[in-house]
Amino acid sequence: MNAVAILQLLRLPNIFTAMGDVAAGFCIVNGAISFSRPLLALLLCSAALYGAGCVLNDLCDLDLDKKEHPERPLPSGRVSVAGARWLTALLVLLAIGASLVAGMTSFLVAVLLVSCIFLYDRAAKKHLFWGPAAMAGCRALNLALGMSLGAAISKVSFVYPLLSFAYIFCLTVISHFEVSGQPGNFARLPLAGLG
Repeated sequence: MNAVAILQLLRLPNIFTAMGDVAAGFCIVNGAISFSRPLLALLLCSAALYGAGCVLNDLCDLDLDKKEHPERPLPSGRVSVAGARWLTALLVLLAIGASLVAGMTSFLVAVLLVSCIFLYDRAAKKHLFWGPAAMAGCRALNLALGMSLGAAISKVSFVYPLLSFAYIFCLTVISHFEVSGQPGNFARLPLAGLG
């Protein structure tokens, strides 16, 4: 496989934004960054899960990308479908293993995050309500991943993942309507989860 194509598939520059969420979550509950082995493990976990989500997204969108984006790594054949599936599996295993280094709480958050990523890519992303909700859940859980290393987590701390969820949810909804060009649908969004 082409190494450059793999890095494109992983959206390498964006991986650092996911790691930033983990670092922010750690700072929320600990007050400052302290580069310990558990935190480094969770930074690796977050990076691997972001990459896995990107590859899985392109696998799920392959038929559409063959028509609209034939230059991308998968439709162009620079990365094989089988290779992309193996890469997704390896990245998820790496992430889960890294989360175990950080502890059982981190492992449980990582498992929830994996579930949310698969839910988004495999089922929810085209849905008007559940797509943004699943995406927001991924970002909120990524923040919670960093918070799972908290020495003393207060009830107030959980406001931050909720704020992250609300922000990413609204951003994803707005992005959807910018792409679709149908702002009138925005009024129906509260009912979209029922459809």
